[in-house]
Amino acid sequence: MARWSEEKQQKARVEILDAARNAFENEGFEGAKLRDIASEAGVAVGTLFNYFPDKLTLLRETLHDDMEGLTQRLISEAGKDAQDLVSLFMDFARPSFAHFCARPALSKVLLRESLFAEGPRAQDYTNQAKLVGDAMVRRLSELKARGGLHPESNPEAITLAFFSHYYFVLMTQLGATDEYVLLRQMSLLANQLQQGVGPK
Repeated sequence: MARWSEEKQQKARVEILDAARNAFENEGFEGAKLRDIASEAGVAVGTLFNYFPDKLTLLRETLHDDMEGLTQRLISEAGKDAQDLVSLFMDFARPSFAHFCARPALSKVLLRESLFAEGPRAQDYTNQAKLVGDAMVRRLSELKARGGLHPESNPEAITLAFFSHYYFVLMTQLGATDEYVLLRQMSLLANQLQQGVGPK
């Protein structure tokens, strides 16, 4: 049998991951069958095993692939045109919450996996979070330079506040299928920070 080209191999991998997302979201981890995932992806079961040796590896790779795509979108686009803190926060929160709300069952697994992963995968999630955090610090610094933040504001501290609230909202609201439920919670923090908390 002729060896697949690199392009065909990559296409098969993408199709397997897409099929796995659907299966894990609709059937759960236990209910998802590798045979059905391979069939939906249009590949033989043996081909699936060439990429992913077992179902747990496939789940983890699906979750990591999802987070990698979201990470790249956020660091390249979020907050570039923000005119104030509220719009910057929403630029970072909206794609994330839309992603989580689109697949609520899989997102619960993703949140648990990203927070409590061990070994090399834990470092992968840490690196992704750091990339997004660094991107937010850069956008906040740019906003500050344009006069959109108080001159004495601290972009690093604001980023920490954002992510603390972000994870709190995810943990308390995950399962919501309407991203605006989550965005309303984020806007509370953004508006309060925008107004300030000290006496006038």
